[in-house]
Amino acid sequence: MTYPILMASQMHPNMQVAMFCLGVGVFMIVHGRYMWKHGKPELMMGYKKKPGENKKLYAKNLGRAVMFFGAGMIILSLPLNEEQPNRLFALVCLILCFVNIGVAVYFYIRAEKDRFKS
Repeated sequence: MTYPILMASQMHPNMQVAMFCLGVGVFMIVHGRYMWKHGKPELMMGYKKKPGENKKLYAKNLGRAVMFFGAGMIILSLPLNEEQPNRLFALVCLILCFVNIGVAVYFYIRAEKDRFKS
């Protein structure tokens, strides 16, 4: 992050929320990519290995779901970066955020369905 963004966060409370959403989104994208590429679904909280599951396919879909959720958080942070955001821009970002979260839910449901396929 640049110095002006850090200075602006002390002036406007929306900027602090935007920086938090941006940080969480980037963390989730990195975490999801690690789960997907290394095939480690045990990095997800509450994961319990069950006999006969396809761990690689489950990790792939679960990692994608986490990555899309992180992208939704980043898109949500965009209109919060301004003191007076354009309403149309904020509405488009909110719609894109919910679309990304919907895709994340789709990949999560797909991961649960494909968990025991070989």
